[in-house]
Amino acid sequence: MLSIAVELLAGRYTATAFNDWAAPEWPPHPARLFSALVATWADEEIPAPDERSALSWLEAQSSPQLSCSADHQVARRTPVTVFVPVNDPTALTRDVHRSSYQAVLDAEAVLADANEARAAARAEKALAAARSKAINDAHKAGTASGIESASQIAGVLEILPEHRSKQGRWFPTVVPADPEVWFSWPEADPTDNQLVFLDRLCSRVGRLGHSSTFVSCRATAEAPPEPTLVPGVGDGMTLRVPRHGMIDRLEQDFAAHRGRVQGPLPSGSAVYGPPGTVKTVAPTPLLGGDWIVLSTPRPLVPGGPEALRLTRSLDLARAVRNALLSHSAQPVPEVLSGHQRGERPSAALQRPHLAVVALPNVGSRHSDGAVMGVALVLPAGASLDERRAVEDAITAWSATNGLTVVLGSSGKGPLRFQLVAARLDPASGADRDGPTVVTERRATLRRTTWCRPSAEWTTATPIALDRFPGDLGSPRAAVREGAEQEAKVTIRRACQFVGLPEPTEVEVDSASFLAAVPPANRKGRRGGFSAFTAGTSGQVRLGVHARLRFAEPVAGPMLIGAGRYLGYGLCLPLDRSTSQP
Repeated sequence: MLSIAVELLAGRYTATAFNDWAAPEWPPHPARLFSALVATWADEEIPAPDERSALSWLEAQSSPQLSCSADHQVARRTPVTVFVPVNDPTALTRDVHRSSYQAVLDAEAVLADANEARAAARAEKALAAARSKAINDAHKAGTASGIESASQIAGVLEILPEHRSKQGRWFPTVVPADPEVWFSWPEADPTDNQLVFLDRLCSRVGRLGHSSTFVSCRATAEAPPEPTLVPGVGDGMTLRVPRHGMIDRLEQDFAAHRGRVQGPLPSGSAVYGPPGTVKTVAPTPLLGGDWIVLSTPRPLVPGGPEALRLTRSLDLARAVRNALLSHSAQPVPEVLSGHQRGERPSAALQRPHLAVVALPNVGSRHSDGAVMGVALVLPAGASLDERRAVEDAITAWSATNGLTVVLGSSGKGPLRFQLVAARLDPASGADRDGPTVVTERRATLRRTTWCRPSAEWTTATPIALDRFPGDLGSPRAAVREGAEQEAKVTIRRACQFVGLPEPTEVEVDSASFLAAVPPANRKGRRGGFSAFTAGTSGQVRLGVHARLRFAEPVAGPMLIGAGRYLGYGLCLPLDRSTSQP
């Protein structure tokens, strides 16, 4: 048995939910506690190897049980917007950190790795040059030229407190009936030394969540109070939990940005519920991993279109994928390219890889079909390194041009869009913990909108058939019906290919079964979706809309057919909240 008791010294807990900035987090997530322990360990001048070893052992344990105040025993304060000064105004005319200062860090790393005297001498010379250049660049960037613009002058004045700009912030807070929270691992068997090291770390943890949440922590082998939340049961809340490799990832992230960038916690997730509840598990497809959502595309050209139409979803997905490939590490990781490395780099990967999926506003009578964002869909069981490869490509892309994509246009020149506000949406359905009232457009970007279990699904984008079924538009009934039957067989096979059971019923049509969704591509028709062209063979795949019914509810994301990795074959689950009248 291992238990960690956390006492909220002020009787309250201030922390923001990771999937809703206006909502408080309760209970404290196990991954947040683990991250606090890692930060406490790394804050020492010389971090102790024995303490790190104990943390590595802890992250490899199963998800802990929690003993805390139940949801109905927690008072939630209404967040009030507080305007606070911006922390870091600058008087520099340009940012020299990414160029000059990074060159110094790179030169220091080369010097540290030098194994012989000659190499060390060269590295020392390069380091001296890099430091001299950084000093000169900083001096130039901070010296007035006399031709500064009004905005640059205002930026300089913001250094003074009376000119400091302010931004709104809010601090979601809860007040539990019991100020003590226990995290327990009933099956863990720490050694005496591991328990000592963990308790020593806990004794140095001063806060959890926001800096105003003062805590007192201790690690013990004594039995905790009866658990109120246990992992792997029910269909309740989703909590972030430690996973193998998390401490390595935290160290790598800190080495990359030195704490200057706030990103998503590199954690796993687990569904928790009260003890004794039963969890219903629906079949999940192979592309059932975490999502990274890039929200609403906004036009960068004044007077441009207010929304990106659904018929451009394939163009958007290809543009986003190309941007990720061009900004990723080289050679491109397999999870991004979808091709094998090695002797045959063009060979298709024989396992699922990243899918880039445009998310349209569809499903209700008021839907307009506008694309509200893009989901980067990881395969189920994606490794920490694979997820990191995707996140690193996003970071590099954002640093280069702010997640800007350029789409070709007919007659009006290229369309430039900027994707904004990346967020993580875990595979375990964390959005169930968010607000109960969600606008239709915001719901479009939620994973649960597209992945909740349902026995009936229908296409939001057409399915690109793997095989040509015949003439679906033939005036001859026998030919047309034969082609429809062949298309249904292909769709059933496509469902099994992505790890789902075979549907019991399939309907196909060129027209959509959803409002605001254009028809599938047909030769000679305008206003519909573009035909999907296979990347390697160049073969054009026929697209159809479909409605599928399964014997039992299955979970999404439902992405089937030849174009699934670029968002074709995206289906919406139908239930009382989404079915058409």
